[in-house]
Amino acid sequence: MTDQATITATKHEVANYHAAVDLAFDAGWSDGLPIVPPTEPLIRACLDAIQLDPTDVVIEIPERGRTITAEKLAINAVMAGCRPEYLPVLVAILEAMIDPRYHFNHIASMGSAWPLTIVNGPVAERLGINSGLYLFGPGHRANLTIARGLSLTLRNCAGAKVEDTQRGGWGNPIRMVGCIAENEDLGWTPLHVQRGFAQEDSVVTVVSVYPGSPVHINVNERGNSPEIMLDSVSHAIANYGGAIFNRGPYTLLIGPHYVELFTKQGWSKDDVRNYIFDHAKTSVELLKQRHVWAKHWTHVTPDELEVKPGDDKRFVYLFKKDPEYDKYVSWPIALQDNYDRDLDLYVVGCGGNGGSRVGLMVPNYVSTNAVSRKIRVP
Repeated sequence: MTDQATITATKHEVANYHAAVDLAFDAGWSDGLPIVPPTEPLIRACLDAIQLDPTDVVIEIPERGRTITAEKLAINAVMAGCRPEYLPVLVAILEAMIDPRYHFNHIASMGSAWPLTIVNGPVAERLGINSGLYLFGPGHRANLTIARGLSLTLRNCAGAKVEDTQRGGWGNPIRMVGCIAENEDLGWTPLHVQRGFAQEDSVVTVVSVYPGSPVHINVNERGNSPEIMLDSVSHAIANYGGAIFNRGPYTLLIGPHYVELFTKQGWSKDDVRNYIFDHAKTSVELLKQRHVWAKHWTHVTPDELEVKPGDDKRFVYLFKKDPEYDKYVSWPIALQDNYDRDLDLYVVGCGGNGGSRVGLMVPNYVSTNAVSRKIRVP
């Protein structure tokens, strides 16, 4: 940032810290928690970290008719408690979210979807982004303030609040804790490398998740068998959510102790993914009992919903398209030729080194895809 660049945001004079916090509450800038007063020196430090002038455009959001400038991002990052060196991560997250494949506008839906941000590469260790024990906190400044910085920026600059465009039925706590790192010391190929980046690149991946994620899946460790463990996972994924058959990009979080179990038996991330692809299935009988079958049809006969002999042996696979069955379990838009929804599973090594569970991040129902962006660190 040039030294003479003028910060254009309105300045407010307050008597003390507590008055600054009250001002943020009264003006609607806060998310319900106290803020760090965004003083000019703190704002300038953040702008220096991304080497942008105050009025430089970080992103434009066509769906909202909004523009987020560098100073707006810096002000909200300061209020969230971010250190200046976190700003390049926030820039990359925002750039990923406006990619057309992410479908920005879905975060305003009743489903309360919000992005989980997974950070890979050298920047994760340098910033101290937690990839281990107590992954979703509290306890780690980088994780929580980056997540909060994104939330405040979209709240104050893109209408992501109920007073504006936000219509989430439940809300989503991932807004406050949804920035994590992958543990890249476990012997598995890191997520960003799988997605086409170099090992030495620093990358963010955003994947939209429903509230309630991560869902905890208990696994059976009998005989240290990867197959037995993943049978539990496959069943849980394919039968999640009641009257919904939720296809899309899932994220599976696996702790170091289980990664070690898999690697000792020669299993890679792709082996885990492929096994689940082949076994995440639900019978037509169960889909009818769950009232998923023909749920989105305008007209359906009782005969079409009746469980028939053999339905218990007819299966619909979560991650595989099937022209015979897809029309019964998918939204109509998902059947269109130009529908670009990924059916995928991202395996991420992270979390604490113990316990009998893995974590499942459940995607938004339609439209969204994961997007990765390289972090530009000056």
